[in-house]
Amino acid sequence: MNCPNAMTIFKQGIHSYRDLPLRLSDCDALHRHEKSGELNGLLRVQKFAQDDAHIFVTEDQIGEEYKRILEIADLFYSVFGIKFKIRLGTRPDDFMGDIATWDKAEKELEQILIDNKFDYFVGQGEGAFYGPKLDILMDDCLGRQWQTGTIQLDFQLPRKFDLKYTDSDGSEKTPVVIHRVIYGSLERFMGILIEQFAGAFPVWISPVRPKSSPLPTLNKIMLLKFANN
Repeated sequence: MNCPNAMTIFKQGIHSYRDLPLRLSDCDALHRHEKSGELNGLLRVQKFAQDDAHIFVTEDQIGEEYKRILEIADLFYSVFGIKFKIRLGTRPDDFMGDIATWDKAEKELEQILIDNKFDYFVGQGEGAFYGPKLDILMDDCLGRQWQTGTIQLDFQLPRKFDLKYTDSDGSEKTPVVIHRVIYGSLERFMGILIEQFAGAFPVWISPVRPKSSPLPTLNKIMLLKFANN
């Protein structure tokens, strides 16, 4: 996991409320020691790349930041013509922190989904050990469901790393961290795309295409979508 690295980077400097939201993004290789028999082509591997980000916010900024992230997810998946579902993962048995903070965080996430009119369902006990989360779920062409992206609300790790920022009244406060992954494992995302299109990719991502066909980049496609909105 990349989380401790982001916490360490934040702690190296002095921050005020004016610096937040502070967004740290990276796309690095991660390793998971999967159990025997769990590996599955591109869909479950031991080494994978992840479009990871850690966003440091004040408690008042949580709602607006989640709205922005969900808009990004909606845009990115629409480029591929893929629909997704959202699962609200609640407190697991091996949770970190106190129940009151968890209850507050879960209510915050659920209200964000309601306010922004996202369809969702609750996954009891499916949260991360440090906070509740919104998981992006995709169905492949065989009807199997896979988790790709995840947006996790974390009140706990900033406390453990003793992170602070100076608020407008001069007092020291602990930021909240949003762990944000849109695609999740890029290998898994590609595996689902291969099955979804049965190898017949759209021209703009096809490795083999007619020479006369233009090849718009993902950036151009997304700019066009932003312009149309």
